Amino acid sequence: MVTLAQHAAVAAWLHAGLDVVVDDTCQAQSTMDAWVELAVATGADLHVWDFRDVPLEVCIARDAQRGQAGGRLVGESAIRRVAERCAAVKVPKGTQVHPGPQAPPPEVPPVDPCQHRGPEETDVPDLST
Repeated sequence: MVTLAQHAAVAAWLHAGLDVVVDDTCQAQSTMDAWVELAVATGADLHVWDFRDVPLEVCIARDAQRGQAGGRLVGESAIRRVAERCAAVKVPKGTQVHPGPQAPPPEVPPVDPCQHRGPEETDVPDLST
């Protein structure tokens, strides 16, 4: 559910003429409806980036990769629950909908921050003289 504080902050920024980005999974129709109401009340354009077309198995695999790399692991069961709840949410007509990525991003080799290579010792100027 959209919290009162979140709603108030977004409304204030919109009234101030700012563009606002809200990252929300909209797991319930009431959440989507609340953002639509706020957009209408403030005269803002509402854009929705809909990632529900990303296959569930891709989401689960990406989560596992992130966890293996030391990032936050959401877990398969949680992802399945969220996907089920989000599937029922309807984006209102007239809302600008942008699709999520159609394919996984290209494979990027992992970076080990411990392997950072700085300048060689010989490249460091001697400031002692």
